[in-house]
Amino acid sequence: EMCIRDSYKYPCVVERAKCKAYVGHSSHVTRVRFSADDSFLISVGGNDKSVLVWETDFGTGSQEAEEEKKEGEDEEIDEEFVQRKKVKKKNVTDVKGNISTKKVDEDSLFEVEDTKHGDEFMAVKPWLGAIKQPSDFKTSPPNQEKAPAVYVELEYVHGYRTKDCRNNLRYLRNGNIVYNAAALGIVMDVHTNTQRFFDKHADDVTAIDLHPDGEHVATGELGPKPTIYVWSTQTMQVKFSLKGGIIKGIAALAFSVSGSRLAAACIDDNHKVACYELTKGTLEKCETGGTAIISDLRFSDDTTFVTVGPKHFKTWNCQPGSLRGKNGQFNQAHNILISVAFNRTDCLVGAANGDLQIWKGGSVVQSHPIHKGSAVDAIFVEERYVLTGGKDGFINALDKTSYSVVLSIDCNQVLTSSKMPKIRSVCTSLDGKTLLIGTLGSEIYELGTKEYSWNKTTKFGKPVNIIQGHYCPNVKWTNEVWGLDVFNDGQRWASCADDGTLRIWSIPDKRLLNIIDLNINANGAQLEPDPKTKDLQDSAKGRSIAISPNDDYIAVGCKEGTLRIFSGTTFEQLHLIKKRQEWIETLKFSPNGKKLAVGSHDNYIDIYEVPNFNLEHPLKKHSSFITHLDWSVNSMNLQSNCGAYELLFWDAQNGKHIPGGASALRDEKWATWTCVLGWPVQGIWPLHADGSDINSVDRSHTTHPAGYQLVALGDDSSRVRVLRYPSIKKNSDGVIARGHSSHVTSVRWSLNDEN
Repeated sequence: EMCIRDSYKYPCVVERAKCKAYVGHSSHVTRVRFSADDSFLISVGGNDKSVLVWETDFGTGSQEAEEEKKEGEDEEIDEEFVQRKKVKKKNVTDVKGNISTKKVDEDSLFEVEDTKHGDEFMAVKPWLGAIKQPSDFKTSPPNQEKAPAVYVELEYVHGYRTKDCRNNLRYLRNGNIVYNAAALGIVMDVHTNTQRFFDKHADDVTAIDLHPDGEHVATGELGPKPTIYVWSTQTMQVKFSLKGGIIKGIAALAFSVSGSRLAAACIDDNHKVACYELTKGTLEKCETGGTAIISDLRFSDDTTFVTVGPKHFKTWNCQPGSLRGKNGQFNQAHNILISVAFNRTDCLVGAANGDLQIWKGGSVVQSHPIHKGSAVDAIFVEERYVLTGGKDGFINALDKTSYSVVLSIDCNQVLTSSKMPKIRSVCTSLDGKTLLIGTLGSEIYELGTKEYSWNKTTKFGKPVNIIQGHYCPNVKWTNEVWGLDVFNDGQRWASCADDGTLRIWSIPDKRLLNIIDLNINANGAQLEPDPKTKDLQDSAKGRSIAISPNDDYIAVGCKEGTLRIFSGTTFEQLHLIKKRQEWIETLKFSPNGKKLAVGSHDNYIDIYEVPNFNLEHPLKKHSSFITHLDWSVNSMNLQSNCGAYELLFWDAQNGKHIPGGASALRDEKWATWTCVLGWPVQGIWPLHADGSDINSVDRSHTTHPAGYQLVALGDDSSRVRVLRYPSIKKNSDGVIARGHSSHVTSVRWSLNDEN
């Protein structure tokens, strides 16, 4: 519709894949075809009756194509070993707001056309006719397009990245812990439950290592030209910003024994390995690691380190201006390697079959079946023992000489609150009496004992859960978090995700209160995995939440159209309703609590009566999937947006569309404002925005001392923005809050607007 869209990679199998828009047509684009050598793309417009020829930079023989060929294209990589590359949609603007004709990044396929003005995401904008200013509106207050006088500070992050990270959780020398989540390095005081954040990264933080001094940390990110930062966990200030040689993203990082060097492994097809000198923070050398994935690396001293991965073991020697690698010999040992550490001169390697391999001189000399067929994901060498953590949920403490098991902890039995107690990271505190454990369930636990010397009879206390978050049980499909709503008691909020859980959180205590299982049928029995993917069924994947005005009911909309109703007090599933076949993206209870409106990707809005949840009215008028809706204060009317950028109005009592609703309801008071299209949110859209760039908005409950309300929004650029409400001047300024590394799917204010 009105533009050319280019997916970065073929095949394009990921839902809501990123793309770029190239504007030229003024009507629907009816056909597109590449020339034989891909140097040109030809498009034809329907009503504009024009044929446009677009020159590409990736056709046969082009310089860019040759460079891309040398670099290699991204391959599908198992999340168990390394993170997939992610391309972000970026618009580059000059001081006048025009699109720059410079390439955005090295992966761009087209030059971006200079359009000279913004708001081009549709040549025809169906919502414009439905935007009517209130009858008493005269003019905007002074400075209404300016950023509001508010300060937005990141207070807390629930979650811990484990889907493609290992050994990424450590104690600092002052007793705090450090780990990564989203685009952040996080330093946490577990005693006060407070967090501080390193927020310089522009994308997912995918690798982390702790300096031998116990204070400084290195973190690396995804991206075509990623940055590695070395920073202080005390001041949160950057010591070194490292670039050069590295591309696509960082798979693993490791400091040398003295901390004078830092090695990094990349996720590009050639799996480049770089070594940095940390006196001045300069690149010493970067070399190709080979075609095999690198999952981990570790130094044995200040010049020698080892990289491991599936069918990969290589010993590297780093000298000023030189980096040389030598392949190891597997002999008969298992060759899918995952983790690595050093115990004096022994190189300890965790294998996917559960073996702990002992390498010396570039070959395997011993194999110990520590985890019985389950991958050894974590290895930590401390003063007394070698600790291993496996996908089987066991933590083993091994003798440092014989590698016999001194102590074995079954976290499947010990970590009873864990959704997935497979171990991704383990280490000990400075006094050696506390285990710090990271699980594949995005959870962090402490497990303590009074004994310094351990044996099979050592007693540990009750585990303390420090962090919990939504996690990634699905291997074949994405694991996203979309559902969000707040309770009316002002103390709690709820979220749901593709991990098949509904979670209730405490605002003041900053902790998880309840986990409710969505992976159940109408009788409460567990659902079988999807027979094709072995992942959770789509009916268990929560995508939207609504909480009734008196907090009596929680409604959850699922990915394939299932509607689940839970008690707001006991959290028992009361109803399972299947009227639609596609994703329920939005739903809301009426202010009087007597109705529930449910918007699905079947293009329907269904109105259910409460408390029996019988379907009263199926509303059908939108030409695309329903994205947002709001009730009027009197519970009589609805407004809604859809994927075709329509703004429609409805009489919720008789289930009829109101053709003249824009004028008839221009003075209507809306209980919430979450629609992204409408008169009071015209100014939220940046210049050159795509119509799907903004995923969620929410109006504040209270009024700012300066006399205006606030509107918060989440966008595809990983940002949360806060603007003055109403926002009616195009491209209004706002306060920007960063921390996410992916599209922000939903935002909601707490009842008092303090969070």
